Amino acid sequence: MKKNGLKATWKILGFCFLGFFFLFNIVAYNHAQKFTRFGEPGPKKRTNLDKLSGMEKVGVVLSGITNPKPQNDSVPHVGYETVKLGTERKLEAWLLKADSSKGTVIAFHGYSGNKSSLVKQSEIMRDLGWNALIVDFYGCGNSEGNETTIGVKEAIDVKTCFDHVDSTSNQPIILYGVSMGAAAIMKAVSEKSVSPDKIILECPFGNMRSAVGARVSAMGAPTIPFTDLFMFWGGVQNGFWAYDHNPEDYAKEINVPTLLMYGEKDKRVPRSETDLIFQNLAGEKKLVTFPESGHESYLTKYKTEWTQTVDEFLN
Repeated sequence: MKKNGLKATWKILGFCFLGFFFLFNIVAYNHAQKFTRFGEPGPKKRTNLDKLSGMEKVGVVLSGITNPKPQNDSVPHVGYETVKLGTERKLEAWLLKADSSKGTVIAFHGYSGNKSSLVKQSEIMRDLGWNALIVDFYGCGNSEGNETTIGVKEAIDVKTCFDHVDSTSNQPIILYGVSMGAAAIMKAVSEKSVSPDKIILECPFGNMRSAVGARVSAMGAPTIPFTDLFMFWGGVQNGFWAYDHNPEDYAKEINVPTLLMYGEKDKRVPRSETDLIFQNLAGEKKLVTFPESGHESYLTKYKTEWTQTVDEFLN
């Protein structure tokens, strides 16, 4: 009887384990899909994980985030042209032309962003004498699609934009990216034969696992096992191996002059990852940090310092 009872107990435990295994995978699959596939544009705002209460985070863990396609909500205050780029991945960009330009800065936004978020930075670039091409990544703003891959396929968009400018101008080309945009630039320079004169990177994550783990933690979900489940299912859904997407490794193949910027109160990207990226950069490099900034636009608190830093680096 004791033996039969023990077998029954193990059987029940086995069924419980399988039940939790399937439940965790279903939840992870659903979340991975919502993180990498934007919903229809509409009045609903994207879930702000940083502002949720504990109980609200529990609800998000079970149901997933609200993640409508990011829409542009502002335009430049100066004259600009709308530019259409790409064939399979059709993109929209705004071109701000400077008088007697020194070259072109191509600007790329972060996750769940759009080109409106870089209007202020681009207007400063223009005032400093540079043409500015602000891009909506595929799936965002007025570009086609609804897919986002946290910088993996966005590297294709970086190459599309670089090749367009390179084919129409013989002046210097600078690539500027924020967060996901910075990661996409690093992948493009490292792996896709993109050769700008300089690059400017703001708060790129060091590796995909850390970036996903930060999102999982912000939801209030256990990082084990959800970080790896999110990565696995996100990669399966979008056709890539997420564990290979590591800007800290891309840095080793980057030989162009690089300005790396970081907010010391960044809760999404640890300082250690920024230091490793900087250490691994193979070419001329400069690291500038902003003590009171987090994972946000550095213009909010350091407009003068940011402008001076960028101006000095570009010139």
